[in-house]
Amino acid sequence: MVFKLVFHLLKTFLLTITTQIGGVVYLFTILIFLKRNRKFKAVAFIISYSIFSFLILPYLAPFFGRVKIKNTELIQPSSFIYVLANRNNVVAEFDLVLC
Repeated sequence: MVFKLVFHLLKTFLLTITTQIGGVVYLFTILIFLKRNRKFKAVAFIISYSIFSFLILPYLAPFFGRVKIKNTELIQPSSFIYVLANRNNVVAEFDLVLC
């Protein structure tokens, strides 16, 4: 039981460090689908993370002073992983410097 708790906390910590919102979505998914099997929880997490990242987060980011980087010929993510990990949102003042 303690091992499971530590393992979930470690996953939450790593997801939060790498994706900023992954840990919160992970905890939300685990708590909502507590009685389901592991595969169902994994699919539910992927779907929840995708919905939150692409549908909800763009509307919430301005409340926290973040804006999405506008992709141009000079500025664009080097990999789609940056977009999946929500590393394409910056502080509004930084976006003005990039323009």
